Amino acid sequence: EAIVLQSSMGELPPMTEEDYYIWDNEVIINLPTQYTAKMQDLTVVLKVLDVNGKYVTYSNHEFFGTVEDMVFLSYTLNPVEPTVEYAGCENGTITTSTKQLEITFNTPIAKVNGVMIQAMWGEFPPMVEGENYTFEDCTLTLNLPAEYIEVAALVPAEYRTLIIGLSVEDIQGKTIKYSNSTLYPAEAAEQMGMTFLQYTVCPVTKVKSISPECGHYDALPTEITIEFDGDVKEIEYGVIRTNLTGFRGAPITSDNYTIEGNKLTLNIPAEYVENQANMQIRMNVVDANGTYVTYAYDTDYEYEGAMILEYTAPLKSDLFEMVAADPAAGEVEKLDVINVTFADSYGTVVGGFDPSKEAYVANAEGEIVSKVSMEPVQEDGWNTNVVKFTLATPVTANGTYTFVIPAATVYNEMFYEYAEDFGVEMMGALYNPEIRIEYVINNSVTGINGVATSAKAEVYTLDGRKVKAGQKLVKGIYVVNGKKVYVK
Repeated sequence: EAIVLQSSMGELPPMTEEDYYIWDNEVIINLPTQYTAKMQDLTVVLKVLDVNGKYVTYSNHEFFGTVEDMVFLSYTLNPVEPTVEYAGCENGTITTSTKQLEITFNTPIAKVNGVMIQAMWGEFPPMVEGENYTFEDCTLTLNLPAEYIEVAALVPAEYRTLIIGLSVEDIQGKTIKYSNSTLYPAEAAEQMGMTFLQYTVCPVTKVKSISPECGHYDALPTEITIEFDGDVKEIEYGVIRTNLTGFRGAPITSDNYTIEGNKLTLNIPAEYVENQANMQIRMNVVDANGTYVTYAYDTDYEYEGAMILEYTAPLKSDLFEMVAADPAAGEVEKLDVINVTFADSYGTVVGGFDPSKEAYVANAEGEIVSKVSMEPVQEDGWNTNVVKFTLATPVTANGTYTFVIPAATVYNEMFYEYAEDFGVEMMGALYNPEIRIEYVINNSVTGINGVATSAKAEVYTLDGRKVKAGQKLVKGIYVVNGKKVYVK
């Protein structure tokens, strides 16, 4: 119900619901760093209700004993020794495309007295607060002058060293003295009251060519060759996304690619792209300098350190296939209603019907004996993947019949940009292939009440077992003297 922070060294801000959260039997409190970094003592006062509606009582405070309904937590704090936690990049390596460095300290920044950049390939202009750098809380953001960084690509590798010097004070009033530089070691930082950060600038590796290029093809490629303007080492992480592999995609493993110098060849498993209309490949390619390559066919998806390739192809339209029919093909007593279940690799449901197509039932001579109407079966007001086909004229006469659903009669609920367009507005759709179901109507079965077999009758069950003479027949179908008999 309440959290209050107290300290003998000054007033602390009030806590809000944004400063804590509850997880099962734990209360996690996010303490404000800008205060705790310089405090020597802290008391946390809580009013906590358990799931039974009772207050928790506890205290570890030397001056506060247990007070009903209250929790007192007492801590002794040691003001931190300020230092650099993160220099803004991994392994001190930046590329010629790096625009910003976010340098993080372990204590909030109170004041920046100055920032200077020194490089072995030329002089940098003075750094101006608000223009070249800003700071907030524990982070100093430095905007690197692009025109100066790009020059590093033109000089030999041994001259691409960049030094950043910072004069920073934390909220304790302490000057942050730190160095990871070989040119300005820790002794120099201590003596000068400065922070020195050293970087190596690497020219950014770019994509020279992709074969086949990203775009629209008759079929999605299963092999892609990428050539870079410098050597590459590995794909650190990558996925292949199609509708079949899902949003998370199938991982790219060492079995899916080879590298020869500056050439990367991707081998896409054929099953990932079969009957698929689009493929997106996302991967982190590491170059010989240990930095990531940035590339995107669609610049709206251009993320630093990521490569994104995209391909599209026409989608087969006849993928909305029948997976079940009720009644199933075979012998039936009559035909009046047939329920057909559809499915495709996209897992969609029935969207509608092409009014120019019509399902029908034909006899053995191919003559249409009944037209058929169609409607989707719904659950809770939503279409399912089942269609109810109702015969305009039920068929009961003995004979062999074929129920026909012409190709492209039923389409699914989703429309696909790269599928053929069968009259669906804006985009094409997935339709059914031609469906033919064979039925046999045999009404020679005679219905009689329960009887006993006679010595003159040859009676068999449908699975071929002979019934003994005089045995009473139970409900079911039998073969009596070669004819089917239904015993009621």
